[in-house]
Amino acid sequence: MNVQLHTAPDVFVHLADEWDALIDARDSTLFFMRSDWLRLWWKHLGHGELTVWTIHDDDHSLMGMAPLLIDKQNGKLVASMIGCEEVTDYVDLVYPSDNEGATDALAALLKEICSPKSPHWDEWHICNIPESSKTLAILPGLAQRYGLKVEQQIADV
Repeated sequence: MNVQLHTAPDVFVHLADEWDALIDARDSTLFFMRSDWLRLWWKHLGHGELTVWTIHDDDHSLMGMAPLLIDKQNGKLVASMIGCEEVTDYVDLVYPSDNEGATDALAALLKEICSPKSPHWDEWHICNIPESSKTLAILPGLAQRYGLKVEQQIADV
């Protein structure tokens, strides 16, 4: 598995077909994770540093992604999902739908995001995750392996 960092918004154009195919195969509620939506969101509302992480299998096929931005909030550098503000209903990390594939992809992603060569961040805010998402079940355990503190808050909408 190979994890790559993209910092230019053209990633939403270059990987659009593969990107949207992953979204379509995984979950129809993730409209706000489609490449066109993220591209337009970044163009009109983007701020901070764009950090889009893509996960590729050994054949270089796209198998997951984490579209993030890093911005200063209250004196801290906070990584958050693109569109993770009041504009979107659901966002999520995108990965294979089977449990093993999801765990492997999220583990590879977290290893890369937490590496010293990754852009620096103090906190990682993930919001608007559907309650049925495997992210909520898998990511906290993986995060603790890297010494990260995990807090979950349920928002009433």
